[in-house]
Amino acid sequence: MTTIRAETFVAAPPERVFDLTRCVSLREDALTHNHLHAVAGVGDDLLSPGTSVVWQTRLLGMSVALTMRLATYNRPRHFRERMVDGPFERLIHDRFFEPEDGGTLVRDVLTFESPLGGLGEAADAIYLERFFRDGLDRLDRAVRDAAESDDWRRYLAESA
Repeated sequence: MTTIRAETFVAAPPERVFDLTRCVSLREDALTHNHLHAVAGVGDDLLSPGTSVVWQTRLLGMSVALTMRLATYNRPRHFRERMVDGPFERLIHDRFFEPEDGGTLVRDVLTFESPLGGLGEAADAIYLERFFRDGLDRLDRAVRDAAESDDWRRYLAESA
């Protein structure tokens, strides 16, 4: 099992950062290099409690589908997404939003485990940890850039 931790400071209020982080279209825009697309389960652009989304992406050169469910939801402090169907033994992503002077500290804790025992552990260490870390960095940068500019209004139109 591998755990990745990351922190990003965003000069914006926690509510805005929380909502941008659960925005499907922002995720797709931020992760185009992985060919990430929501292919099923999205009724609204903002993930809500209990929502399941099927994400299609490229992983190890193959197209894969992951069904993620927003399992824990405490706006604007924390949410957890958990894989309920897909190629991993386990995939859990916790996001914490802590108010700080002038903004929000976003803490990511992503835990994953590949199948196939030692072979899966090797894939985790050689490729998948970098894949997920890069994705987190890209998403956190996109959230920060949108939240700290007027771009957030494009993603959160009803909140403007």
